[in-house]
Amino acid sequence: AVLAIKSIPAKRHVLVATEDSKASAERLKTQYEREGMAFDIVMVKPFDFGQLRKAFAALLETYRGQRVAADITGGTKPMSLMLAETWKSERLFYVETDVRQAIIDLSSPETIAFVREMKSVEEFVRIHSSAPFQPGRTEVTQGEGRLAKALLPFRKILGDQYTPLDNVLKRKQYNQLALRNEVENVVRALGDLQCSHSIRVMCDTVGAEQTCQFLHGGWLEVYTFLCLKDLPGFYDFRLNASVLYQRRDDDPDRSPKLREFDVAFTDGIHFYVVECKSGRVEQDYVNKVSGNARNFGGTYGRGVLVCTKERLGHSQEGYNNLCTQIDNAKNLMLVELPERNMAETLRTAIRNWKPGKWEVKA
Repeated sequence: AVLAIKSIPAKRHVLVATEDSKASAERLKTQYEREGMAFDIVMVKPFDFGQLRKAFAALLETYRGQRVAADITGGTKPMSLMLAETWKSERLFYVETDVRQAIIDLSSPETIAFVREMKSVEEFVRIHSSAPFQPGRTEVTQGEGRLAKALLPFRKILGDQYTPLDNVLKRKQYNQLALRNEVENVVRALGDLQCSHSIRVMCDTVGAEQTCQFLHGGWLEVYTFLCLKDLPGFYDFRLNASVLYQRRDDDPDRSPKLREFDVAFTDGIHFYVVECKSGRVEQDYVNKVSGNARNFGGTYGRGVLVCTKERLGHSQEGYNNLCTQIDNAKNLMLVELPERNMAETLRTAIRNWKPGKWEVKA
């Protein structure tokens, strides 16, 4: 329904709903009326052929003499059959979503598929949510890029520093001195002159808080972004884009929640959300990235959880439970970066995306 609404300009849209889909239809109506579209909702009984025929005939009579079109994609089979039968003299459409997002004109002498590639992250978000979108960044500074790559060999040490950094960043009232002290603690732990100099330059340039955030995990986000941003066949790579997401009406806490994407991009068909973890990978992160992919990419949302092998931090049983949860998500892939060829492993995994744990082939 969303693809048809967005793709076919119309003065008025009519949503045919059942009791089961009434709430969803009303949400769509409210969402798109805010954007200035006119909507009606017609209630039907999904398996009553006689009632369906009357309802669709009445609709056709209402708009007699006007240019009208019917989308027969959704609903039960009786709904699709009766709509196609009743409106066979009018223009019929079918929305193809198995392979490509396309609007197929069934009334044309030759079936014509209008393929609609979406090469914009924002367009995916807009189709699935009316929430405010913050575009994030499409480039990083040379200094950030160099430091992110220089920190790779020290990822285990940074993993050990993850909890202290996490604690200082989560304090409601932290001061610059505490943040600077934590930066110096990381510098001492690294024991590398080049990295130490670069970290101190960053601290003097952008401040201790932003430097702590970079050491806390931002370095892996930047590294992942740089590995992927020139990957052929993929578009609109964004670092730290975000959406102020309105929770559902039945959520006890309905206050808007900020949903941030460490890295987001599209291949024109699918919406990819990448979550990078330099610390322990908890099951909450699985829910987060899978939910973001589903909420803002729909059926075509794909989540990628990137971590370094050392930092999974689970017992064998815990690790097996984590992998089972990822398998059950169906729209999520776990990429454990190996000791060598990290960049190529990551690029290969994205090119050959499949749900579950990505196995590095020798």
